[in-house]
Amino acid sequence: MSFALRLISAAAAVIFVASCGGGSAGSPPLPSSGRVVEGYLSGATVLCDSNGNGVADAGELTVTTDASGKFTFAAPGCAAGVTARGGIDIDTKLAFKGVLKAPAGAKVVTPLTTLLVAGMTPDRVIAALGLPANTDLLNADPALDPALMKKSLAIEQLLIKTTEMHAGLGGASADAALQAIYSEVAASFAVLMQGGGTLITGNAVDQVMVASLVRAAAQRVAQAPAVPAEVKSALAALNADSMGIATAGGLKAQAENILVATDAGLIAAATVSQSDVTITTFVKANTVPLAAAPSAATVALSVSLTQQVKTNLDPAPVVPAAPATLPISFDGTTPVLFLGFNGAEGTTVEAGPTGGTGKSLKILRSGGEVYAGAFVTTVAIPFSADHKTLTARVYSPKAGVRMVIKLEGANGLSSAEYDATPAVVVGWQTLT
Repeated sequence: MSFALRLISAAAAVIFVASCGGGSAGSPPLPSSGRVVEGYLSGATVLCDSNGNGVADAGELTVTTDASGKFTFAAPGCAAGVTARGGIDIDTKLAFKGVLKAPAGAKVVTPLTTLLVAGMTPDRVIAALGLPANTDLLNADPALDPALMKKSLAIEQLLIKTTEMHAGLGGASADAALQAIYSEVAASFAVLMQGGGTLITGNAVDQVMVASLVRAAAQRVAQAPAVPAEVKSALAALNADSMGIATAGGLKAQAENILVATDAGLIAAATVSQSDVTITTFVKANTVPLAAAPSAATVALSVSLTQQVKTNLDPAPVVPAAPATLPISFDGTTPVLFLGFNGAEGTTVEAGPTGGTGKSLKILRSGGEVYAGAFVTTVAIPFSADHKTLTARVYSPKAGVRMVIKLEGANGLSSAEYDATPAVVVGWQTLT
């Protein structure tokens, strides 16, 4: 029998998920049928938004998408733009909590048509995302074109995660609040990208442009009347430039995780990227430094966050070839490797702080879940009536942080947690 040994220190996080907004009137009639594609959204509500306010008013038609994301309006169809809310992505199995938009005449409702409604021209969307010149944004189904689908999902990733970090700062979780924030984020993205520049070249995302998009979104959301006051207040207290610089690398990594995926691996990559809450957690944990003007410290935050995101996105983390044996030392030619989880992703073996001997395992925390820490798989631990304890030599830069050890059975069904006694002080201490 083997055990997974986890070292856990306490912290807290709040997670929010969001997506899209609105509607727009146009001249050509929308065909009676179409598809909502984020992946295909099953059970989404599609509104024929005749007055363009994004709300189902009296007399406006609504229909529900089927299991393949298809919707059908009764004859003669819909002569206005549409909005699509809710539903489940049939690929990732994740709930869609926002609103997508499409102009009148479109056969598909996608993140890219959402940008069109927000003010971008088709030519600028194509140029900014590096799409083929003949791409038909209003009619081409991204789910049938992997290259187009990757670009569409990459844009959705940037929109969602920018919305999440804003919502998380202000504690906003209601769908209406998330949709209001998303609408402003999409509008700010559209305005900036309409002005020029290339966001995506091949499989690469321009980090400088991402920083500009985040800055523009923060500035717009902070002034938007429909956004909750708590969100606006939280954003107003931060420096928009610093927020953009600090988060751009992480956002780039999440989007590129989708862009570089193989066609067969796209669903898995999208699921991992869309589920990753590292950026929101990190921003909430670093509001003090993000309130200051950009500096070398801001760049350091960016490097730290980017590394955390990349670690979380890695579908196959490096695992020791064989379970570790006790006692564990970090002085060997091949040091025992602990893997970080849920916010404690920076784990390295290096020289320990003054007062210790030999090398040590360094665990870097920047926010994360309350149970974040680092783990290693071990061989059977020979517990008995006379052998009931484990000890660890621990250094903490902060007093009073709980240190917990958790043992998990190899079958994943049995586990137990124990607090170290006494509480960790500043400096080195042997904990039992």
